[in-house]
Amino acid sequence: MTDPIDPQQVSNDADQDEFSALRGKAIQAYATVEQSLCRLFASWSGTTLDVAGIIFFKIVSASALHAILDKLLRKKHGAIYSLFWNSYLQILRQISEMRNQIVHWNAATFVGDNGFKEVGLIPPNVWDHGPNTPPPITTAELLDFEAKCDFLACLANIFGFVTNLQTAAKMDVMNVQTWHGIFLQPVTYPPPSTHPLCPKPQAPESQPPPSPA
Repeated sequence: MTDPIDPQQVSNDADQDEFSALRGKAIQAYATVEQSLCRLFASWSGTTLDVAGIIFFKIVSASALHAILDKLLRKKHGAIYSLFWNSYLQILRQISEMRNQIVHWNAATFVGDNGFKEVGLIPPNVWDHGPNTPPPITTAELLDFEAKCDFLACLANIFGFVTNLQTAAKMDVMNVQTWHGIFLQPVTYPPPSTHPLCPKPQAPESQPPPSPA
């Protein structure tokens, strides 16, 4: 990417439906993570979801929220899930920071030397664009952010189910054992191919024709 176009044109050129839709889906993906974390908050604090939500969504500081969840988990389960949870929090902090950028950064159109245009997000001070400016958040980064949020949300939901005696009792015993083993290990992203949440390769829509003899 080269420098962005004149900031005066940012609001016009950046208002492209496809990129705006991806940005909205990325923000919604993070909101889904928050819903999953609220369920953990309810389970670990011993409150109902409606009461937990009143408290949870009033905590505007992400770092404070992460610290509260950390203390609740350790009060509920001790240090048994420390490897999993510490690594989970590390990824969660990364996406929380990027969520702030996706929300607050400006959309701008970049024009390459070959005339190719691509929309990206740049820091709010568009007038101070220089060599020390962070790289833009492009379509690829938004898609990766959305996938990472989906992964963390699903992982938090299953973690809550498996570590809750009432919900775990309704699950298949082998599944509970498999997931319990996963929750004793650090989280890695992207997940390995053996992980239940690893995206499975899509089968081709149609089989290729047989080659001639």
